Amino acid sequence: MRGIVRRIDELGRIVIPKEIRNLMRIKDGDMIEIKFNDEVIKLNKYSKIKSIEEIGCLLCSVLYNSTKKSILLCDTDKFICCFGIDVKDISVSDKLIDLLNDRKIVDSIEGDYSYYLYPIIVNSDVVGGVILLTKDNEIVEIDRNLVKMTGSFLEKYIEE
Repeated sequence: MRGIVRRIDELGRIVIPKEIRNLMRIKDGDMIEIKFNDEVIKLNKYSKIKSIEEIGCLLCSVLYNSTKKSILLCDTDKFICCFGIDVKDISVSDKLIDLLNDRKIVDSIEGDYSYYLYPIIVNSDVVGGVILLTKDNEIVEIDRNLVKMTGSFLEKYIEE
């Protein structure tokens, strides 16, 4: 990891270089989490979904056990937890970000896969999504309802 030197202004502000903001998908209005210990200051892009990772993953685990179909929980950058498929800690694609930003439930088939996407929207912001993914299996109404219920619960939980 390279270091970049920046001067702190009279108000204590520091500018994060545009190249880093682009790489981390940080845009105007995004929240940044600041952690520190000893002489190290660490900046992380804040994720409302990541902040409730434990309960989100527990719900998705129950959803996976109920449907026997792959379940993914993501924020707008990474997959937070996955059951039935291993993509944790992988960045989400631009296509998935576009689908989330459309703010619509997506029920689709692409190739051998069917998926059902429920965007999680909190205070008018898209913060992530719950995705049910299956290969060679039909997504039935009870699956859709369980995904909606999980997503709705997470929305309400984050709002509190």
